Amino acid sequence: MSKLSFIITIIILIISAYTDLRYRKVLNIITFPSIVLGLVLCKFPFTGESLYRLLWMMIFFALGYFRMMGLGDLKLIMAVTALRGIEESSGMLLAGISLLLMYCFLKDRKNTVSMLKDTYSTIFYHTPVIKRSNKEYPLAAFLFLGYIITILARRCLFA
Repeated sequence: MSKLSFIITIIILIISAYTDLRYRKVLNIITFPSIVLGLVLCKFPFTGESLYRLLWMMIFFALGYFRMMGLGDLKLIMAVTALRGIEESSGMLLAGISLLLMYCFLKDRKNTVSMLKDTYSTIFYHTPVIKRSNKEYPLAAFLFLGYIITILARRCLFA
């Protein structure tokens, strides 16, 4: 199961990175079947691991609620969580968002700082967000790179 879910994860991340870079879309035809397959492969709902994965996927909806990412990206993270588990999806998310933030700081530091302040205010003070930019970034591409970094780091640290 582990090799199969790993191969599927790499394939969906590559396809999603490509479509996000090219069309600014993460396709439902890729993410929804991957979520279902991941839950089936981890024997949903009869093990504790599958329940943890489900709970973790529900937590990701908070990111969508605060509009911190597109819903396609959110479903992609849920698919990776269903296929590979909480550890790998969390590592991918942390590394991917870190890479995206570095990229944004290099491209447009002033706007990035402003968006981070707005996000902080929205989360902690429930203030309405004033949209300062219409820029969209291909998060799926950064998530793919983040996943590769996570896998390499795990292999180096736990080899």
